[in-house]
Amino acid sequence: MSEEPREASMRAYARMRGVARTTIQAAVQDGRIRVTSAGAIDVAAADASWYAAHTARQQGSGQRQVDRAIRARVAAGAARVQLASHRFAELEAAYVEREHARRELHEDIDELLAAIHALPDAEAEMVAGDLGRDHETAVRVLTAFTGVLIEDIGDLHQQLDQLVDGIA
Repeated sequence: MSEEPREASMRAYARMRGVARTTIQAAVQDGRIRVTSAGAIDVAAADASWYAAHTARQQGSGQRQVDRAIRARVAAGAARVQLASHRFAELEAAYVEREHARRELHEDIDELLAAIHALPDAEAEMVAGDLGRDHETAVRVLTAFTGVLIEDIGDLHQQLDQLVDGIA
């Protein structure tokens, strides 16, 4: 391994320290690196005055980049949490307690079945007129119709319970 020279040109010193030549030129212009009367850089003096501070700044800059990256990740995570919180609030507002919904639907079924059972008496006069039959015949026809209808639709309460339990 070769030993470093005591003096170097700006270009050679920049290459030795892994920086751009313009970085060395700026440090010379600012007085952070001194040059000899021949325009050469005293390597040991430049290392002591400029390179140690430059390295510390670079390490600090690296740490600042890491800090910024961490802050960005935390901010992104916080934004995801906030979005999830908003979505949760939307879902919570739309949430209906299962048993409450079940009770209300059973009540609706009861009302529907009551309306179907009331159909023969409620509509007998109209059907009798349309068919040209007497009231009792119309009631018998409608009663038979509603019986077939109730049989065809089956046990709505049981169907509802199976549906709600299947969603769970």
